[in-house]
Amino acid sequence: MAGALIPRGLRRGVALSAPPSEQGAARAREADLGPVLQAPMLQARRVGEVDLSTTPLEIAHGLGRQLEGWLVVDGDADARVWRTAKDDRTLTLVASASVRGTLWVW
Repeated sequence: MAGALIPRGLRRGVALSAPPSEQGAARAREADLGPVLQAPMLQARRVGEVDLSTTPLEIAHGLGRQLEGWLVVDGDADARVWRTAKDDRTLTLVASASVRGTLWVW
């Protein structure tokens, strides 16, 4: 699936039928973009909709490892959201007001 998001010329393994100059250029682009394509946020996982409030909510993130970051998007209210705890299985979030949004973790 990740290969579908990477432009054809940047995918690993340039087509053997490509001229050598194109193969070299593709390898150079891949080398330049390698650190960007390895960014943890590009491996983000959508947890789903969450209803947050002033009461801490423990959420199973499903990564199977310590999470590196999280983001709540498409909130339906103006609220500040912060983390109170995290481990290799869960993330605990609290909001300054009731808000429903979509949670992404990486």
